[in-house]
Amino acid sequence: MSTPNSYSFVNPNKVPFFYGYVVLVIGSLGVLASIPGQTVGVSVFTDPVKDALGLSRNQFSNAYMIGTLLSAFFVSKAGLLFDRYGARYVAFGATILLGFSLMLCAVSVQMSEHMQSFLDIRSWTVPFGIMCVLIFFNSI
Repeated sequence: MSTPNSYSFVNPNKVPFFYGYVVLVIGSLGVLASIPGQTVGVSVFTDPVKDALGLSRNQFSNAYMIGTLLSAFFVSKAGLLFDRYGARYVAFGATILLGFSLMLCAVSVQMSEHMQSFLDIRSWTVPFGIMCVLIFFNSI
């Protein structure tokens, strides 16, 4: 490698041990950080969330499907960002977005109640729509 990466903070050639171990640890932490946005992380909270929002299992599953399918249209754009800015910055941005969307998920019941009172609608469609949007942001 004749030209050093201008975005690199560490020169792997000057680290006194095999730098692949650092990559392994950081990569493993990245995978663990993405679990709340994956099915395995969401499935643990399916029953409490659907019960709190008044959704049936079928409605919650459909919201999960719609949010995931909508996010699939934007994942290809993440590839362009990945090519332009690199893995470090895109992964950092994705982690920040996931964290923000999970904080919004924590107040989804309050968001649903406020939206229902604002729109004067008492229907399953409001929490369903909110879950579609929140799962969309979790899946990006």
